[in-house]
Amino acid sequence: PTHVARYALNQGTHHARSQCEMVVFHAKPQRRNEITRGRAHRAPSVAQRPWRLGVLARDHVVEPWPAVTVSALVLLGAALRFYAIGHKSVWLDEAYSIWLAGHRMVELWQWLVRIDHHPPLYYSLLQIWQTQLGDAQETVRILSAFCSTLAIPLLYSTGRTLFDAPTGFLAAGVLALSPFHIRFAQEARMYALMTLMAALAFACLAH
Repeated sequence: PTHVARYALNQGTHHARSQCEMVVFHAKPQRRNEITRGRAHRAPSVAQRPWRLGVLARDHVVEPWPAVTVSALVLLGAALRFYAIGHKSVWLDEAYSIWLAGHRMVELWQWLVRIDHHPPLYYSLLQIWQTQLGDAQETVRILSAFCSTLAIPLLYSTGRTLFDAPTGFLAAGVLALSPFHIRFAQEARMYALMTLMAALAFACLAH
């Protein structure tokens, strides 16, 4: 029948197309034109469709996760990172960060060249932070907690762009509730900033 042959053409599989060609060949001329006319209106093949699942999801599915839900997740992650942030005493690496950031910017970079192998961005930001807000242990750790919190919505954006909103929400939730990430968000070290930079790089790549 005409509709069966047209369906086989639309599917694009090798077996279906071979069966369909037999139907088209043996059909009468007017019926043959009727069958082949459906080729112009068939759906795009898998190879022609966008590779990003998020594109198809946004075209056909209404997002179930409103912005208020993501905002609530970010607030929860921030609460976990800022809670009791100054209760633990500083350890050796944190003390080194505070000492290094206590120098002027030029001296700080000179020390980095001589005795440190880490990139200078975190220490430079911490130097500006300490100059403005002081060097109390809870104060210097807030910079890391802030960077860690900012990584949560960026990871959601990456998951939403590459896949869909539920996937982005799941990825952001894993990061927001991760005990490992919460721990290093409460240290005056560069680990939270590194996570933020990685999340930002993935978000830019995804967009």
